[in-house]
Amino acid sequence: MLKTKPRENKIPIDVASQTYKPSHLAESLLFLDGKPFSIKNQPYIYDMYDADPIESLSMYARQCAKSTTVANKIVIRSMRNSNKTLYVAPTAKQVSTFSNDRLKPAILFSPFVKKYFIDKNCSMAVMDKDFANGSVVHLRSCYLSPDTVRGTSANDIFIDEVQDIMYE
Repeated sequence: MLKTKPRENKIPIDVASQTYKPSHLAESLLFLDGKPFSIKNQPYIYDMYDADPIESLSMYARQCAKSTTVANKIVIRSMRNSNKTLYVAPTAKQVSTFSNDRLKPAILFSPFVKKYFIDKNCSMAVMDKDFANGSVVHLRSCYLSPDTVRGTSANDIFIDEVQDIMYE
């Protein structure tokens, strides 16, 4: 993992400010499929972005923007402060798919994020992503054993398909 120092160019808005709700930041700063991200047609998702409980368990139906919501929450939290995030899924294939199809595009195809939070020292590897403000995202699989996540410190933990993960 590369160590990065904070960027010197001034970010035009204070993304760390509590003035802006995460849903507002997502709709203002993130892109999806080449277009500005929007949840206006899915108003029930606003609460998923803006709630900040200490612990949360969410159950979703299929094809209702769960992975996009998680990816965007990770990006917004990573922009807000120097954050450490751990994303866990049962299999390496699920981690790779989430990393390449949801998280990486949310970072690299959102002009604001790319300009102010990504530089040449940032890693965009499948299992680890770094931001220029010091935020780090670790992505791990742990189908048969939790050993792959032991010792990983994080401020935020997102566990996908939790019903498929074996517990000790």
